[in-house]
Amino acid sequence: MEYAGRIYGMDKVEIAIRTRDVLEEVKMWEWRNKPIGEFSKGMRQRVALAQALLSNPEIIILDEPTSGSDPRGMIEIRQTLNALKRKGRSLLISTHILKEVSEMCGTVTMINHGKVVTSGDVASLIHNATMEDAGKVEITLRTLKDMTLTFISDIAACGGVAGTEKMGDREVKVTFSGTSEDQAHLVDIVYEHQLRLLGMTEKGADIENLYMELTKNEEASVKRAPKQLPEDRSTITPIRITMLQTKRHTGTSNTYCPRPSVRCSP
Repeated sequence: MEYAGRIYGMDKVEIAIRTRDVLEEVKMWEWRNKPIGEFSKGMRQRVALAQALLSNPEIIILDEPTSGSDPRGMIEIRQTLNALKRKGRSLLISTHILKEVSEMCGTVTMINHGKVVTSGDVASLIHNATMEDAGKVEITLRTLKDMTLTFISDIAACGGVAGTEKMGDREVKVTFSGTSEDQAHLVDIVYEHQLRLLGMTEKGADIENLYMELTKNEEASVKRAPKQLPEDRSTITPIRITMLQTKRHTGTSNTYCPRPSVRCSP
């Protein structure tokens, strides 16, 4: 940390104060006297994050910030970054974990095979993806009592319901594209049948589904470009490659080690 602070041009007092602040922030203060070489990859990631925060920057650039972390470590790092965002810091994050994008980022740029496939506000992109799917969401209803066939039929007949799938005696998934009033009616039906609602969850398009949808045809279309030879073959300069073998001597005996080297000549 002292080395990083000197690179930033900080004095010793400032380094000492900020070192404690950032190590506590990333939950590494109790390990401050341990060699970094003994740390796991996730712990080294936290130290690297602490070094990045040491000079209290306005813009923080992070590459896979939760890589190598255990579940608790990933959650704590995300909490730290969200706290920085609330303080007005700007975060630029490169990650393959799309869950991190939806939890930490306001805007996103998705890249596939080096090409930008979409860019914009995360909430707007997800909302637009839902609308493109006819506004459909998946609603799961869980009840305390067993669901009857009559109840399932009443749910299927409710406005905005495109389909139902019974997942067990007390759970049903509903494909829904109706209004808020229609959604409230689903709850009314549960109470009309006196099944006692335990839970109601809604799942629409998410960032992972959006990426898969945008790139579903990309894998088939990605091909290696064939190497182009010059039209005038006379412009190609021939070369002669000579493979050489050398002897390498050790301290106690002569050991023959084939070590090829390449010599090119016109």
